[in-house]
Amino acid sequence: MVIDEVKIIGDQCLMRWGLWARADGVVKRLGYPPCSPEQATSNDCVSAAQNLDEDALACHVDGVLSRMPNEYKLLAMHYYLYGLPLRKIARVTKCSRTEVSEKLDVLRGAVYGAIT
Repeated sequence: MVIDEVKIIGDQCLMRWGLWARADGVVKRLGYPPCSPEQATSNDCVSAAQNLDEDALACHVDGVLSRMPNEYKLLAMHYYLYGLPLRKIARVTKCSRTEVSEKLDVLRGAVYGAIT
């Protein structure tokens, strides 16, 4: 039960970070190149980011990601920021889907540990 809570809360925080990072202007300030111009300025992303709790959670998640090894940062960007499926990430990184899922679990755990 605790493992499920870690996955769910960590995943929700990372999803909210992805929305925040895709918001207009934030992607450029952080140095994350937009996947496509449509995604970087979509109305859904901007409105979701405006509803984010004063950017505090997203900034905190961004701080956690900045302390992670590069492979985890790239995984977070590809999965939560750009919305790429796990299989595509696995194919590009030349590893199994299971390995990508395990790395996502490590990310979720790190975020969960930082916010609790």
